[in-house]
Amino acid sequence: MAKGIGSTTWHSHDDQDETFLLVSGSLTVQLRDRDVVLGPGDLFVVPRGVEHCPKAEGRRGSS
Repeated sequence: MAKGIGSTTWHSHDDQDETFLLVSGSLTVQLRDRDVVLGPGDLFVVPRGVEHCPKAEGRRGSS
């Protein structure tokens, strides 16, 4: 489980899939050919070897 704001660098995993299950907020998983926008309850699996870059927007209304 991870909580984050911002984006990571483009990367891939040679030996494992990466699963995103969103509990709250929104997350965009950038792929080289498209963006996948996730909301609460959405599940998305990036297959091993696929380059991707997760990007989460900052929380609104927090100080």
